[in-house]
Amino acid sequence: MINQEKYKDQGKYGFQRPEPITHTSYHWFFGCLPPVRWTRLGNWEFFHMSERLSGSMVMWAATNNDGIYLEFQDLDTISNNEVYEILEQGACELIHKHTHIDYRGRIDGEPSCIFLCPDTGVTALDLIKNLPIDVKHEKLAYAYKKELAA
Repeated sequence: MINQEKYKDQGKYGFQRPEPITHTSYHWFFGCLPPVRWTRLGNWEFFHMSERLSGSMVMWAATNNDGIYLEFQDLDTISNNEVYEILEQGACELIHKHTHIDYRGRIDGEPSCIFLCPDTGVTALDLIKNLPIDVKHEKLAYAYKKELAA
């Protein structure tokens, strides 16, 4: 769980919500200076640039197995688990943003949506973070393309 006390003034995402970037931007971040804390955790691979934006503020870049590329600004001192959680929360919010308004909502403040369960063919309502992996990957790929096209 993200240390909420540490981010009490910045909200749930620390200093910046993860934003989609292009493949080219990601590889520019990766190649312009040696990546720092280059890590693979779950389905995310992430690092931060060695050049500081200000003090200990850095630019983080991430990609996942589906070719989704995200970037955000935060402290270089956050743990790998915190980076992972920020990326997962950002992905859920991106899916929520690009799900039709009639099929999305919030349960206790968490983004949720109606989806077709691949195993049973039945529609279900659940938190986006709890979606079956293949459904979540499909929805994230769609949302990522929509966000880049905007």
